[in-house]
Amino acid sequence: NYPMNTALLQTNDSGYAIVGNKYQTLALTLIKTDPNGTIQWSQTYPGSYLALGMAQTSDGGYIAVGWTDSFGSGGYDGYLLKLDGSGNLKWQKTFGGNQDDWFNYTRQTSDDGYIAVGWTYSYGQGLADVYVVKLDANGELTWEETYGGDGFDEGYCIEQTADGGFVIVGESNSFV
Repeated sequence: NYPMNTALLQTNDSGYAIVGNKYQTLALTLIKTDPNGTIQWSQTYPGSYLALGMAQTSDGGYIAVGWTDSFGSGGYDGYLLKLDGSGNLKWQKTFGGNQDDWFNYTRQTSDDGYIAVGWTYSYGQGLADVYVVKLDANGELTWEETYGGDGFDEGYCIEQTADGGFVIVGESNSFV
């Protein structure tokens, strides 16, 4: 049994965007509604995903994150999917190594790129470490970093600061 997660956000037009998984198949499903909840469009992407977060982007599209074992380096890999305003796939990327990695949260950055945070078993120095990737506007990797110690460390949220840096909220069992 896989956990079923759903992310919901209010869109710029006062409607809602929902990303989640089809029960039992784990296909990724995105739904856009108007302010009254009437479905405007729905897109499904086959494969095995767990949707954990999404954000609306400045071009009216969406960026979604979570994990997938349908493609990538091995185990669960963190994924980012960039969609246009109708939910059509513009690009998708996976990150991670031969062990489990995933992203919990994403945002668009001031340079029109993207930032995602989660955790990795593939990289770093501990059991699991906070895993951050920064992409440019085309979805190409700009940089990636891990943070943590000997225990389990996970990033839940990341936001850009006024000075262009980032602040991460998460959990650490390494520094207690």
